[in-house]
Amino acid sequence: SLQCGVKFKLNLNSHDMRGREREQGSRVLWVCVVVTLLWLIWSSTRSSDLISSLQSDAQSRYTVTQDTLDKINAQSKLVKDKIADAESRSNMRLGELSASLSNARDKDTALDTKIVQVQTSLEERIGSLDAQLRKMEALLQKEKLQGERRDQEAQVIVATLSCMVEVSVLTVLHDTSGDIRGVVDRMAREVLRASHASEDVLAEVIVVSTQTKASLPQYLMMDGHVIFTQHVTCSASTCITEGDFINEGARQAKGKILLLLPSSGELVFPQARTSQGGTRIDLDRALAYLHEDDTVAIAGGLLANNDATVRSAGIGAARADTVVAFHKLKGAGTHHPHAISRNDDVLCVARHGMMVRRATFLDAGGLSSNFSRSFTNYKGLEQPTLAALELAEDVDLCMRIRSSSKRVAYLPDIISVVMNTPATEITPDNTNIQQIDKIQTQITSVWGAPMLDHIRNNLVIPDLRVQWDLYCGCTGVNVEAISYLVALEGQVDIGAVAGEGCWCGGFPAYVSEALERIRRRPIPQPSYISGTTLVWVTHKPPEKYPKFPYRGLVTMEKRPDYVIGRSMSESEPISEAWVENCNTLVDEVWVPAPYHVEAFMRSGVQRSRLVQLPESLDTAMWDPDHTSPLMLDSKKGFKFLSVFKWEERKGWDVLLKAYFTTFTSEDDVSLIIHTYLYGESDPRDKSKLAKRIKDWVAKNDLKERWDEGLLPEIVLITEEYPEAKMPRLYRACDAFVLPTRGEGWGLPIMEAMAMGLPTIATFWSGPTAFMTNSTSYPLNVDGYGAPSKSYSGGNLWSSTNEKWANPSVKHLGELMKHVHTHRDEA
Repeated sequence: SLQCGVKFKLNLNSHDMRGREREQGSRVLWVCVVVTLLWLIWSSTRSSDLISSLQSDAQSRYTVTQDTLDKINAQSKLVKDKIADAESRSNMRLGELSASLSNARDKDTALDTKIVQVQTSLEERIGSLDAQLRKMEALLQKEKLQGERRDQEAQVIVATLSCMVEVSVLTVLHDTSGDIRGVVDRMAREVLRASHASEDVLAEVIVVSTQTKASLPQYLMMDGHVIFTQHVTCSASTCITEGDFINEGARQAKGKILLLLPSSGELVFPQARTSQGGTRIDLDRALAYLHEDDTVAIAGGLLANNDATVRSAGIGAARADTVVAFHKLKGAGTHHPHAISRNDDVLCVARHGMMVRRATFLDAGGLSSNFSRSFTNYKGLEQPTLAALELAEDVDLCMRIRSSSKRVAYLPDIISVVMNTPATEITPDNTNIQQIDKIQTQITSVWGAPMLDHIRNNLVIPDLRVQWDLYCGCTGVNVEAISYLVALEGQVDIGAVAGEGCWCGGFPAYVSEALERIRRRPIPQPSYISGTTLVWVTHKPPEKYPKFPYRGLVTMEKRPDYVIGRSMSESEPISEAWVENCNTLVDEVWVPAPYHVEAFMRSGVQRSRLVQLPESLDTAMWDPDHTSPLMLDSKKGFKFLSVFKWEERKGWDVLLKAYFTTFTSEDDVSLIIHTYLYGESDPRDKSKLAKRIKDWVAKNDLKERWDEGLLPEIVLITEEYPEAKMPRLYRACDAFVLPTRGEGWGLPIMEAMAMGLPTIATFWSGPTAFMTNSTSYPLNVDGYGAPSKSYSGGNLWSSTNEKWANPSVKHLGELMKHVHTHRDEA
């Protein structure tokens, strides 16, 4: 206001105003002065109150500040005390560090002194080492000169030893990219194992291939023994067949004896048998055998597949439509007695595992490739033809060596080779068969005569010719004839009157091949044979005995020198027609069991004509220790087995009644029946057979138990098993049962006993020849009865008062129960 009034006054003074206006301005100025003074008075009063408030607040703040300063002073004193303490400790530590530093300086001075001493010592040592190094350099130079002399001496020793190599192990590497060094190392180690690491056997390993020559050491040191090595390269144009490779390797070999292992990629190294059942080769014994007898040029052993079946147990020869060579026992188990029996004069042995004198091998020209080169498409040939070529080349080599009065020995106890391939082979087609026949013709044209001499030299009766006339079809009589024929081949000159497909199928290869050779043997005419006795065996019932001139599958104009009938019966007495033929048409009647001798005699056959000849069984095939069980459709713990053809004579009704009345569905038992409906158009129809059993159950008051599922388990097998599979069926079961009414022999019964099964069978007719209380459970007979009319049918051989056994149902149930509950005894 004051400023405003003054400013207003000044404005008045600066203008020219009238007096009245100036008075108004003065009054405004005074008003402003008065207002200003009033404000100053009020403001002074207000400021005094404010100052009093500020002074009071300041005093309060001063008091708080003073307290805070007191606290700060107290803390400051503590800090100062701590600082003083820290300074004291620092001074003490500083004193310690000063002392330590002083000590360190003293030690540093001592270390400097030590360093000077060490440097002086090192300089002296270095000087000494320099002097020794100069001496060592002089010694090394001297040793180097001596080493060179030793290397030269070693080369002389190696060269000398290589001239003393005993055996050269020769293999062929067909794989053009195969690991040659790997093959050499493996074979070398096996050679050491095969020779028992004997220091007396010096050996070399030779690999022949078409690869560029591999960088191999001249020898390997293994376990302190020297094994020499070679890689022999053969051009693809020169080495076509396996024989070409072997021949090239033999020419480069140093050993006196060659051990041929041509297919290295397919072989486990040959191994000789041990008591533990394993196999390994015994080079020491093999070489000793060859050294002891210089007339033996070749020795070989068992060639097996990796499934324990024989691929070759030596090579033999036999007569068919011509002279043929074959691998012995092909397909048999390696435990077969003939497979493990030594033969010091066999026709030949397979090349795999063949040990042959090298000089003799080369002098004979090695393996001939003429047979292979006769096929322009050699590389396109299939396995059956290649196998036939290999066989022909092996036989050709053996025969060339044998022609120089040398022998070939089969030594399965010393040499055994296991091939890493299964036993299955490709079935030859028509083209293969034609090619194989061509190869066989080639080998026969060259070596037929000496091979025939070898066959004759091994005959038991050289001037005997046997012709076997038999029923065709897979029956028990046919199986019996097969067992005789296969066993007699090689023992006598034998042929068979049989057409193609005459034999039971499913036998091992060596059986089927032997049967085919025997079938193809030409039928001789007695008048054409000079100095040979012709024996005719008719393996048929007496009503089928031949009358001569004979008009059948073959024609025989003149009666043979001796005629034998092989017959049997399942009942007695035999018919008058049988008796007549036995006494007039044949010179002998071979019957299987003492029972038949008595039955035929009681019926009127002359005793002088009767000869007992038991049936035979190949116990190498029927061997539980070498047979794996078949998987059956039953989970029961105990299995009875019965094998028969479904007919009245086999007593199937007795079996079912005894089984159904002895056991229930709650029993841990099953009855396995392998059968077929004999004489019917659809014999393998399982549903038809099952219905027949169901109908029988209904007629025998068992239907209610059948419907309620109370009857024990039955498993029906109507499939026709190959003969080689049957042992597996027996092996899968726990006991055998056959309540037959009559048997000519009872082959399934004997098979069961051979497989170690507790056997229950009717003790009557043929089985009485081999069943006893100590080896089986003979089933009692409840008298005898006649076959039903539907069974006998008024056949010529049926006697009017014919009878057979009535097996006891009650005793059968008791025996089955006993065997089931007394398993250890059984």
